[in-house]
Amino acid sequence: MSYQPSAPMSAPTAPPTPVNAAFWIWVAEAILEVILAIIVMIGVSAAASLLTSDSATAGVIMGTAIGVGIVMIIIAALRILFAVYMRRGRNWARIVLTVLGVLGVLGGISSLVQGSWFYLITVAATIVAIVLMFVPTANPWFRKRA
Repeated sequence: MSYQPSAPMSAPTAPPTPVNAAFWIWVAEAILEVILAIIVMIGVSAAASLLTSDSATAGVIMGTAIGVGIVMIIIAALRILFAVYMRRGRNWARIVLTVLGVLGVLGGISSLVQGSWFYLITVAATIVAIVLMFVPTANPWFRKRA
């Protein structure tokens, strides 16, 4: 019985299924975040104008809501950008998405305690996306390419 060394594993040429699935989960979450940002901007602004008679206070509340909405949209756009690079096999993007995902999960814990179904879905999707990026079949996609 002779020993024959196995051929060196080459990096895959197309993203594996878990990487594609993680990519689409990140994109879906970003789209949901943009929708939520629009709802926050419109809803809080409308509520502020109805609930307060002081126009200065209403203006501050509306400005804050719009600012928060814009930040949410920027973060969603960055998440899509990082997901594109992750799908292309960039390990740094996988790490950035993991950090953003963990921060999002930690930030959503208070909403989970309050029973928010939106955050329950996004936290579960974030955890699934992170796990999919690190399953053994996805790891070769992120190795350095010659």
